[in-house]
Amino acid sequence: MTASKHRETSDGRTRPFGNLVAQFLTAAALSAAVAFSGTGPAHSQSESERIPAGPANMFKPGAVFRYYDGTTDPARIEGLNAAINTMTAQSEEVAATISTVRTGVETGVAARSRDDLAHTVTTSIEGTFSIVVQAGFLRALSQTDPAFGQMFQTSRMNIHLPDGESIELPVLMAAAVHSMSVVAAGEKMRANGPPRDLAGGYDLLTTGTCAVPNSKVTITQRDFVIEGIDDDRLVLFGAVGVTRIYMVSNEQRFARVTDNAGGTPQVDVPDQASDLFEAALPAPGAPIEFQSITRGTCSFTLMPAAP
Repeated sequence: MTASKHRETSDGRTRPFGNLVAQFLTAAALSAAVAFSGTGPAHSQSESERIPAGPANMFKPGAVFRYYDGTTDPARIEGLNAAINTMTAQSEEVAATISTVRTGVETGVAARSRDDLAHTVTTSIEGTFSIVVQAGFLRALSQTDPAFGQMFQTSRMNIHLPDGESIELPVLMAAAVHSMSVVAAGEKMRANGPPRDLAGGYDLLTTGTCAVPNSKVTITQRDFVIEGIDDDRLVLFGAVGVTRIYMVSNEQRFARVTDNAGGTPQVDVPDQASDLFEAALPAPGAPIEFQSITRGTCSFTLMPAAP
């Protein structure tokens, strides 16, 4: 996700999406978007630096469950809808964009299988986490240069809607759309009955170049959403479908800051997509074998631990 320029609408005015963030990012996400200590990096011309980014809250067990709980809370959903309605009233252009988004979410969720929706939920949660990382990092840099705070309010990103279409949105609107997708997908998945219960202890065995190490993990589950915990650290999260399961490696995120010939530096944060994994759901008690579908350099197995 690149935040290097102030994007404007076709009529030349910058839309004030920033003042809506508190209305549609969940409390858990906002509490995670904490400022980092210290000052922003200094660069000479043409230099770039890769810097750790991402608040510690994102590695605490329960972080994904807190986000998911917000998408099932009627008060939070009401706040989300109110924020979207506020955005819709800003202009005809924004209203048309949100109409496209609503159609993409509603028709896509209605048409997709529970396996596909597990993928949607997993990528939407990861997309929200990436926005939180960007918010925290740019907020920290804005303490010494307010231009970085404006970057976050005006930056844009491409997201995939549940109907398969891709759309470029202001990053804060994208956060709302991720929540819309999880709300809609969750309603459909819960209505179709409980998923397989995968909770328990596992040995995590990796092959290839992996961000997650070999370890013993405990899988915890809330409805169809799962977390993988290693020694009080959230290392995996995802969602369970009917025949497939999706997981993200919850690794350290980084920002790449590149000098821009004396102007405001280009900031890519996170500087690469997290690794998304897919597995066929085996018979109860059998190992679960995951393959990377993002980077393709890692596979891992969750081997049920001996009783």
